[in-house]
Amino acid sequence: MNLARNLTFAAASSLLALAGCASTAPGAGNAAQRQLASSAQILDDNARVLAARADGETAPGFALDAHELEQHAYDLRVAARSGRASEGELRADFDEVTRSYQALRDDVQRLDTQQAHADLALVNDAYHGVASRMASVPASANAPGS
Repeated sequence: MNLARNLTFAAASSLLALAGCASTAPGAGNAAQRQLASSAQILDDNARVLAARADGETAPGFALDAHELEQHAYDLRVAARSGRASEGELRADFDEVTRSYQALRDDVQRLDTQQAHADLALVNDAYHGVASRMASVPASANAPGS
């Protein structure tokens, strides 16, 4: 009788432990992951505003780079918010954001207008906020199945 009770207790305990793991999204309890998702949301929002403004710009390269930044910021936000992206996936998405941001920054330096600098200012702090958060996301926080 004790054996049956012990087996039942062990099985119930195992099921409860598994249920606890399944009910929490990977990384959902991780503060660094939540902060990255929040910063990525801000960058995505600001990049959307920038892309809308850039449609009225006379420099087509600037508008193209603004829309690329918008798309890459969106991709990063979705990945960060999901809590399921691996560190490698987040880093790859952030690398795309960085390439787009640097291209946009180069456009602004080439154009050197007050409007171009104001447009870059829309995403500058948000980009650096995401870069800072990326540095603080531990690898284990984003590993699938953690």
